[in-house]
Amino acid sequence: MARLTTRLPIVLLALAAGGLGYLLAHWQRQDAGIDLPVAAAGLLTSAQVIGRPAPAMAWVDLERQPFALADFHGKAVLLNFWASWCAPCIEEMPVLDAFARDPRNDAVHIVGIALDEAQAVGDFLQAHPVSYRIAIGTTRFPDESNVLGNDRSLLPYSVLIGPDGVVRKTRMGGFSATELAAWVRL
Repeated sequence: MARLTTRLPIVLLALAAGGLGYLLAHWQRQDAGIDLPVAAAGLLTSAQVIGRPAPAMAWVDLERQPFALADFHGKAVLLNFWASWCAPCIEEMPVLDAFARDPRNDAVHIVGIALDEAQAVGDFLQAHPVSYRIAIGTTRFPDESNVLGNDRSLLPYSVLIGPDGVVRKTRMGGFSATELAAWVRL
């Protein structure tokens, strides 16, 4: 019994320290913008957003012009979430750009939503310009991709919204030209 009473304060202190460490790590993750689990935030998963109307969203493009998802009503739109530090995002950008430049693909508008700092995006696009519209998204959780089902917070993440404003498809990861052409068929 004597051993238990001498060890009990040590055990309680260790548990308290562990709990405090967990809370500090959680707060640091939140302050640093590191994503918390989507389920904990009450957001929908990728499978759950398909078939639902896309939520109202608005952005500012690199020319500081505001625009909204509602501006595309009656047109299909592919939202591609990316960042300048994301290697797979950078690899797929020429595929998206070629698709956007091809007049045969004018039924689908591509919008790149950079989940990144405006300066980093501007610097990146100076060196690697694209023809499709780029907007600056939210850099803190939940960002627009999370709201549209990116439950793993990975990039690139794409969402195809039909002309009726309903989410038709979501995709985690980059596209090849063949994959993109097949994926955008409604």
